[in-house]
Amino acid sequence: MSKTACVVPFTTLDISPDGTPIICCQAPVALTVDGRLANAKIDSIEKIWNAPEIVELRGAMARGEKPDACRICWEHENAGSLSLRRIMGESIHYTTGADWSLVKFMRASAAAGHRLETRPRWYQLQFGNTCNLRCRSCWPESSSRIAADPVHRAWYDPDSYRIARGPAAWYRDPERLAEILDGDDEILLSLLGGEPFLIQEVWDFLQMLVDRGWSRRVVLTLTTNGTRQRAELERLAPAFRNFIVSVSIDGHGPLFEYLRSGAKWTELVQNLDWLVRVPHVRTIVSPTMQNTNVLSAVKLFRFFDERALDATFNVLTNPGFLSEKNLPPRVRRIAAERLRAYLDEDCRPENGAVVQAWATLLEQEHELDPKLFHDFMVFTNDLDASRGQSLADVDPELFALLRASGIEWTNERRHAQSSVEKTIASAPARVNATVSADDAIMKLTGSLPLYLQSGSGIVDAIESILHKHGHEGLANARAVADFASHYGRITRVLQARTPHAVVYACDIDSNAVAFCERELGAVPVVTGWRPDEDELPRDVDVVVCISLLTHTPLDHWRRTLRAWQRMLRPGGIVVFTFLSETYFDSWRAGEMEVYGNYSPPQRDEVVHAFEQHGFAACELRGDNYGGDYGIAFARSEIVRAEVANAGLELLELEDNSASFGQSVVAARKPGEQTNDMPEPRVVNRDVRVIALYDSRFYENGERESVWSQLAAAQPPRPLPADLGFCDPRVAEVREAQAALARAHGIDAFCFVQSKWDAPLRDVLAAGRPDFPYCILWRNEDRAAISDEDAEQLFIELLPHFRDPRYVRRDGRPLFIVADVATLPSPRMTAAKWRAIAEAEGVGEMHLCAVEPIPTDLVDDIGFDSLLEAPAMHRAKSYRETAANALTRHAPPKFIRTVVAQREPFDATNVEHYELWLRSILERQTDFVFIDGWNAWSDGAYLEPDDRDGRAFLNATRRATRGLSSGKVLVRRLRDTLGNVNGDTGRLLSELDQVVSMHERSRDELSALIEAALVTSNSNGSSMQRGVLISPRVFEASPGRVSVDAIGTLIGPQIHGTADPVMLDGHHVTFRGWAHSGVADPNVVDLFLVLTSGGEDRVYRVFERTARPDVVSAFPDYPERCGFEGTIPIRELPPGDYRVGIVQRTPSATFYDPTTLSVRRA
Repeated sequence: MSKTACVVPFTTLDISPDGTPIICCQAPVALTVDGRLANAKIDSIEKIWNAPEIVELRGAMARGEKPDACRICWEHENAGSLSLRRIMGESIHYTTGADWSLVKFMRASAAAGHRLETRPRWYQLQFGNTCNLRCRSCWPESSSRIAADPVHRAWYDPDSYRIARGPAAWYRDPERLAEILDGDDEILLSLLGGEPFLIQEVWDFLQMLVDRGWSRRVVLTLTTNGTRQRAELERLAPAFRNFIVSVSIDGHGPLFEYLRSGAKWTELVQNLDWLVRVPHVRTIVSPTMQNTNVLSAVKLFRFFDERALDATFNVLTNPGFLSEKNLPPRVRRIAAERLRAYLDEDCRPENGAVVQAWATLLEQEHELDPKLFHDFMVFTNDLDASRGQSLADVDPELFALLRASGIEWTNERRHAQSSVEKTIASAPARVNATVSADDAIMKLTGSLPLYLQSGSGIVDAIESILHKHGHEGLANARAVADFASHYGRITRVLQARTPHAVVYACDIDSNAVAFCERELGAVPVVTGWRPDEDELPRDVDVVVCISLLTHTPLDHWRRTLRAWQRMLRPGGIVVFTFLSETYFDSWRAGEMEVYGNYSPPQRDEVVHAFEQHGFAACELRGDNYGGDYGIAFARSEIVRAEVANAGLELLELEDNSASFGQSVVAARKPGEQTNDMPEPRVVNRDVRVIALYDSRFYENGERESVWSQLAAAQPPRPLPADLGFCDPRVAEVREAQAALARAHGIDAFCFVQSKWDAPLRDVLAAGRPDFPYCILWRNEDRAAISDEDAEQLFIELLPHFRDPRYVRRDGRPLFIVADVATLPSPRMTAAKWRAIAEAEGVGEMHLCAVEPIPTDLVDDIGFDSLLEAPAMHRAKSYRETAANALTRHAPPKFIRTVVAQREPFDATNVEHYELWLRSILERQTDFVFIDGWNAWSDGAYLEPDDRDGRAFLNATRRATRGLSSGKVLVRRLRDTLGNVNGDTGRLLSELDQVVSMHERSRDELSALIEAALVTSNSNGSSMQRGVLISPRVFEASPGRVSVDAIGTLIGPQIHGTADPVMLDGHHVTFRGWAHSGVADPNVVDLFLVLTSGGEDRVYRVFERTARPDVVSAFPDYPERCGFEGTIPIRELPPGDYRVGIVQRTPSATFYDPTTLSVRRA
């Protein structure tokens, strides 16, 4: 083969989904005809084949030059690796014969100026982008799922990809395809997608080749993701000269599912087994080399070996941040060494060249580009967040090696919110969770949280659309209609968001409408198939219609649009969804089963109608709604015309909306949006549980911050976990705190302030977080203040009282004052404040004083209520404190406070806290305050720490939203029964002991693991700080564990003595091996446990090592079952400690004690 020439420009033509031909996938130079971009739809193959760009490339190669367009191949070859140039050079002989010479062919064509009269011998054709996966290494042009994914799609320049749609797509013209392939020569034909097994045109094309007798001269390669089967394959394959199916597989097991979102490993394996059994089909595999799969490549190649599958060479070059080059040299070196070892030991010879090529590329010297790697991290974070995945969980080894290489993984995201953030941001405070047994959407969702989350997310998106187009939004709407409400997925959220407005539930199903009236409080409206003739409500501000016009014919569309036009007040907006051409190919390919099952003749009829008229509907036989209910598709231009014809003004049309899962339209009724209400009403959110929030956690020039004091405390105090040493002046910190609070049953923060510092000013100025709040003013120095100061204090707060997020009691802003005795005259001050509020348009205030007050009754000082002071019932133990609070007689107009006391530490504190909070919530319907959210200096805080994680937050969530823990229920049962003796008393005591010993609730396990993980991750070194936890019971693992080295002592030195092993120095390293017996060590979190006096200290172990000696004794054990972990000795109190191992697998947590003991002198 020539040292510079390539067969591609002389033999091969690559045509993209929109008909644009390019030279090569790794040299994507566009070809032109008559000065414009060439296109297979209109240009002859002769003109495309001799486009000036490809002729110039042929000439350069004939002159012995290396064109820059081909630099990727030169780079691979310079590294000593395989290249696409060499692979194509060998493959072309399938059709040309072994005697064909590229050099001779180049010389013969030189006389004609490198223009060729012969046609291409190899066609690579892309039949659209219809696909069922969102592979991380793919792009919108080749996947309809990525094109529909706003986060993934945002990483590509819209001008960099072109997707053919509709009947104009070049590959939908059978005669054009026939013209391209007409002739007598044998050819290679590679068919790509999308996913060819989903694209009907692929199989129609293959059938045409068979029918015309051309298939016998075609060597066909079909590239698939391996997730689908087609019955036609077995029938058509024997008709071709050769039929090759190339399956793209980039990872093994969980990594495969991670890299190819939407795929299942078990389904792939089943389909591979099916493919290899199909007669006349040769199955090969094509792993794409990229930075996320090189470390585990050996496992994948061994999988290929087990099934005798031949692999082809394919390396990812674009986008560059996913290239194998985009890894630290250390990681590349380790990956290369593994491949070399595999190549030397047991690699199947047929795959040796590919494995060697991977190793060679990884061994190439290449400095890491920090910017490019940063893009990789952000891209990964974006997709992880939007898809609910985690690279750290799938490949913890990669993260460990990155840390060892000095790389700190960023938390930055560019285009995505996490699924958790979406849930938190969109969940209204109190959405009615009563669901009908007949709710089809609930049955489809299968989960009440997901059902409620989906409704909240849609309403969030609608709110965003309204504000975007100048509408005052739901908060100021007087009437809202949920059209096609069904059983109220959207209705219930609208009711929660608009308690001041009337919400209409409109549906053809009278039972569904009755449910929405009875259970959700909506106004019922039964509609029919002619809604423009129905008696419908008028003067509606917002109409919402989700997934109705996705199912109905054009006549119903027109009637419905006219009905909405009548319902809306001038300036009112309707938001509705439909199915655009974006979804048509997927449905046509057999996807979208949720919309019902349709026969092939029905699908053919829809295809014909859609291509002819731009609108098509198909009736779903056997539905429950009558009429022509089924599925409907509409081109965007049809929708625009119908909206205009109905007398509505189109505001926006989004072809593919991630928020709605369909195409979405917003349209307005022309006219001025008026509001004849006195003033826009402020929504009084359903706030009940309020946490006191102290924002003084930063250096202010006068004193150390609370964090500085906490970090220096002796003896050491627990330190922050999830949120770290956070600064409340940072908006992102406040957002994260609010999200965490909302998720665990906290409805609002009460900012404790003595002066108006940065955090509170920023909360007001930024309008974020969108989380209710109120203010408690505390006179920190206890000095009396003047009338002027009291007046100025209140005036400065007026903007907060006007804020829609501000907490209100009975519609009045809640202002809490501690140390009322320092006011000049509490009663006169309260009267003056109320007068100011009235004069400034704030309205009536609700003034609350904090205990103690200088009189017996709060009325005597002119205030409206009294907030319980935590100090009023402090006792020697937290248990006694809670008991005193629960037995205390509450004075009139009293608001209770529960203390989240964590210091001094007692393992039962969280149980007493949960019982205290639940009891107060059950006996009081008013506000309940929790002291506090972040009073770290007082030891009263809900924020997670590195000792017991989210234990107090989880207890809050249980008390406010769900069931108690088992231990709390036992205590409540004892309280309910009163003083019992005899068998009943003994039974209760035994039950209490059993629950205390054996309850392993999810929250407790989470607290243990979170604490150890957070501490180890935040430390940043291999030597980990221990996490102190209370005694707990875990099952032993089905496998085995062993500690066989402590420091420099090994074997008999530690196992041959009954005395504890002495620990000296500042730190010590433990070595050993452990296998859970149920999971590969790569997916197991390993912890070293030192137990003394009923308390455990847990240290995370990162380093897993190979132990061939263990494998020789236990052949079924994984090779990397060894471990090595270093712990600091200085933090250990003197005493003896029993050594144990905790293994957290994806499905269970195990504790295995050992016979070893260590002693800290």
